[in-house]
Amino acid sequence: MSDKQWQVLAKHFAEMNKRGRPREHSARNMINAIFHIQATGCQWHALPKDYPPCKQVCNTFARWRRRGVWDVLLALLRQQVRAKAGRRARPSTAIIDSQSVKTVSKGGSADMTQAKESKGASAT
Repeated sequence: MSDKQWQVLAKHFAEMNKRGRPREHSARNMINAIFHIQATGCQWHALPKDYPPCKQVCNTFARWRRRGVWDVLLALLRQQVRAKAGRRARPSTAIIDSQSVKTVSKGGSADMTQAKESKGASAT
Protein backbone atom coordinates (compact mmCIF):
# COMPACT_ATOMS: atom_id res chain seq x y z
CA MET A 1 0.00 0.00 0.00
CA SER A 2 1.43 3.35 -0.99
CA ASP A 3 1.82 6.23 1.47
CA LYS A 4 -0.94 8.15 -0.31
CA GLN A 5 -3.32 5.18 -0.06
CA TRP A 6 -2.48 4.71 3.61
CA GLN A 7 -3.21 8.38 4.39
CA VAL A 8 -6.81 7.80 3.32
CA LEU A 9 -7.23 4.93 5.79
CA ALA A 10 -4.85 5.94 8.60
CA LYS A 11 -7.34 8.23 10.35
CA HIS A 12 -9.89 5.43 10.65
CA PHE A 13 -7.34 3.01 12.09
CA ALA A 14 -5.98 5.62 14.50
CA GLU A 15 -9.48 5.89 16.00
CA MET A 16 -9.72 2.11 16.30
CA ASN A 17 -6.37 1.92 18.08
CA LYS A 18 -7.49 4.15 20.98
CA ARG A 19 -9.15 1.19 22.70
CA GLY A 20 -7.51 -1.95 24.01
CA ARG A 21 -3.89 -2.90 24.27
CA PRO A 22 -1.23 -1.53 21.91
CA ARG A 23 -0.74 -3.37 18.65
CA GLU A 24 2.26 -5.61 18.17
CA HIS A 25 2.07 -5.05 14.39
CA SER A 26 0.76 -1.93 12.68
CA ALA A 27 -2.60 -1.90 10.96
CA ARG A 28 -0.82 -0.94 7.74
CA ASN A 29 1.31 -4.11 7.88
CA MET A 30 -1.80 -6.19 8.56
CA ILE A 31 -3.64 -4.65 5.61
CA ASN A 32 -0.62 -5.18 3.37
CA ALA A 33 -0.51 -8.85 4.39
CA ILE A 34 -4.25 -9.29 3.78
CA PHE A 35 -3.96 -7.57 0.39
CA HIS A 36 -1.01 -9.83 -0.47
CA ILE A 37 -3.10 -12.92 0.25
CA GLN A 38 -6.00 -11.53 -1.76
CA ALA A 39 -3.83 -10.51 -4.72
CA THR A 40 -1.76 -13.68 -4.96
CA GLY A 41 -4.26 -16.25 -3.76
CA CYS A 42 -1.67 -17.79 -1.46
CA GLN A 43 -2.69 -19.67 1.65
CA TRP A 44 -2.49 -18.03 5.05
CA HIS A 45 0.42 -20.21 6.17
CA ALA A 46 2.32 -19.40 2.94
CA LEU A 47 2.48 -15.69 3.77
CA PRO A 48 6.04 -14.39 3.22
CA LYS A 49 8.16 -13.64 6.29
CA ASP A 50 8.10 -9.91 5.44
CA TYR A 51 4.61 -9.76 6.93
CA PRO A 52 3.34 -10.40 10.47
CA PRO A 53 2.79 -14.06 11.48
CA CYS A 54 0.01 -15.72 9.48
CA LYS A 55 -2.06 -16.62 12.54
CA GLN A 56 -2.15 -12.98 13.68
CA VAL A 57 -3.03 -11.78 10.18
CA CYS A 58 -5.83 -14.35 9.87
CA ASN A 59 -7.21 -13.53 13.32
CA THR A 60 -7.05 -9.79 12.63
CA PHE A 61 -8.88 -10.24 9.31
CA ALA A 62 -11.62 -12.28 11.01
CA ARG A 63 -11.94 -9.81 13.90
CA TRP A 64 -12.23 -6.85 11.52
CA ARG A 65 -14.83 -8.74 9.50
CA ARG A 66 -16.92 -9.47 12.63
CA ARG A 67 -16.69 -5.84 13.78
CA GLY A 68 -17.69 -4.51 10.35
CA VAL A 69 -14.39 -2.71 9.71
CA TRP A 70 -14.33 -3.81 6.05
CA ASP A 71 -17.88 -2.56 5.49
CA VAL A 72 -17.00 0.82 7.02
CA LEU A 73 -13.85 1.12 4.90
CA LEU A 74 -15.73 0.19 1.74
CA ALA A 75 -18.42 2.78 2.46
CA LEU A 76 -15.76 5.42 3.23
CA LEU A 77 -13.87 4.75 0.00
CA ARG A 78 -17.08 4.63 -2.06
CA GLN A 79 -18.16 8.02 -0.70
CA GLN A 80 -14.77 9.54 -1.50
CA VAL A 81 -14.75 8.16 -5.06
CA ARG A 82 -18.30 9.42 -5.68
CA ALA A 83 -17.48 12.87 -4.27
CA LYS A 84 -14.36 13.08 -6.43
CA ALA A 85 -16.49 12.23 -9.49
CA GLY A 86 -18.87 15.09 -8.60
CA ARG A 87 -21.69 12.83 -7.46
CA ARG A 88 -23.55 12.61 -4.18
CA ALA A 89 -21.62 10.72 -1.50
CA ARG A 90 -24.47 8.21 -1.13
CA PRO A 91 -26.21 6.72 -4.15
CA SER A 92 -29.93 7.47 -4.43
CA THR A 93 -30.81 4.42 -6.56
CA ALA A 94 -29.78 0.81 -6.90
CA ILE A 95 -30.17 -1.45 -9.91
CA ILE A 96 -30.55 -5.21 -9.70
CA ASP A 97 -30.26 -7.12 -12.94
CA SER A 98 -31.49 -10.60 -13.78
CA GLN A 99 -27.98 -12.02 -13.61
CA SER A 100 -27.70 -11.01 -9.96
CA VAL A 101 -31.04 -12.34 -8.74
CA LYS A 102 -31.97 -15.96 -9.37
CA THR A 103 -35.67 -16.49 -10.05
CA VAL A 104 -35.86 -20.28 -10.20
CA SER A 105 -36.17 -21.88 -6.79
CA LYS A 106 -35.52 -25.44 -7.95
CA GLY A 107 -32.45 -26.26 -9.74
CA GLY A 108 -31.34 -26.19 -13.24
CA SER A 109 -32.04 -28.08 -16.42
CA ALA A 110 -32.54 -31.45 -14.67
CA ASP A 111 -35.88 -30.24 -13.25
CA MET A 112 -37.01 -28.91 -16.60
CA THR A 113 -36.45 -31.99 -18.80
CA GLN A 114 -38.89 -34.88 -19.03
CA ALA A 115 -37.67 -38.39 -18.32
CA LYS A 116 -37.56 -40.44 -21.50
CA GLU A 117 -38.59 -44.07 -21.68
CA SER A 118 -36.05 -46.37 -23.23
CA LYS A 119 -37.21 -48.26 -26.33
CA GLY A 120 -36.11 -51.61 -24.90
CA ALA A 121 -38.03 -51.25 -21.62
CA SER A 122 -41.51 -51.90 -23.08
CA ALA A 123 -40.71 -54.87 -25.34
CA THR A 124 -43.34 -57.20 -23.76
